[in-house]
Amino acid sequence: MCGKSFGQQEDFHLHYESHCNKCNSCGALFTNKDALKAHRKEMHPRKNVKLEKEITPVAVGGNAGRKVVLSSSAAARRKKWEPKVCSECGKQYRTNYKLSEHMRKHTGERPFACSSCPKSFRSKIGLAQHEAKHTGQYEFSCSTCGKGFQCKSYLIVHQRVHSNLKPYPCPTCSRHFKTKQSLLDHQNRHLGVKPYLCDTCGRRFITKGLCKSHQRVHSGKDNKQYPCVVCHKMFVSKSYLTTHLRIHTGEKPYMCEVCGKGFLTRVDLRIHSTMHTGEKSFVCEWCGKAFARRDALRCHRRSHTGERPYCCDICGQSFTQFSPLTIHKRLHTGERPYPCEICGKAFVSRSTMSAHSKKHHT
Repeated sequence: MCGKSFGQQEDFHLHYESHCNKCNSCGALFTNKDALKAHRKEMHPRKNVKLEKEITPVAVGGNAGRKVVLSSSAAARRKKWEPKVCSECGKQYRTNYKLSEHMRKHTGERPFACSSCPKSFRSKIGLAQHEAKHTGQYEFSCSTCGKGFQCKSYLIVHQRVHSNLKPYPCPTCSRHFKTKQSLLDHQNRHLGVKPYLCDTCGRRFITKGLCKSHQRVHSGKDNKQYPCVVCHKMFVSKSYLTTHLRIHTGEKPYMCEVCGKGFLTRVDLRIHSTMHTGEKSFVCEWCGKAFARRDALRCHRRSHTGERPYCCDICGQSFTQFSPLTIHKRLHTGERPYPCEICGKAFVSRSTMSAHSKKHHT
């Protein structure tokens, strides 16, 4: 835009915003005023609020002796906006209504009930969007894919899926995102924050979607909707499927800077890195044993508490971890996904297959 250069990325982002037109309501950036005006008109329309037409003399300009008569509504608009702050998590909102709607996330209150099914919702628009699924009638629809919405702002956010518009920049790494929620989820990765907690086992997740997918493990619901095109194994989320596909492609995008070894996931790399550092910062308060990972400590604690949160929905046997439950279920289903490469005999787990190979073929 202006050709000016910067040594630090943060300095560049601060300068770049000076060229952009920023929406004061949601922080989205636009390169021209017309785009900002169109955004504000569609996303943040002003509500017609009736104010008393009191006439109040207010001094304006540099001439203190000269007074211009303004209505009380104009004087009110001059007052500085004070955010409505959530006492639980610190989030800020422009109106008490939006704050009250947000507070229901903490209280669990869902006052808007569907008349066609037992579901209830925190907000009126959430209910309206859901009820339209029963009737098939929507106020707005996407011209590209036909998906329906009851709120125009939802449609606008959805349409970014079909475009390259990403108005929400990450101030840390300069990546841009299509929705504010996507940006917030991404920033949690930088901060190392996992705000979504599984009430059953205590495991934490970066996004609400991953947490919900995980919770289906405890509910016993078979909600695996995403099949692998290679081996036809099913997964509860696209992200789990994407990670699984790397097994077939051989892709290992996460490389260890010390030894060069590649890994399927960032978590696998982090676990491996502790072998080089020897760091074990998670200590059991009962026996003093130290672990490199928080989830390993959490599983270990169950040996003291007796907690076994993973239950087989067929026979009722329970386990301290999810992976033993998965292996156990194969005894019921007959699934044996690990065949011996030499004799063809199949096994329920990789470890039993390896033990077999070592015993009979070496």
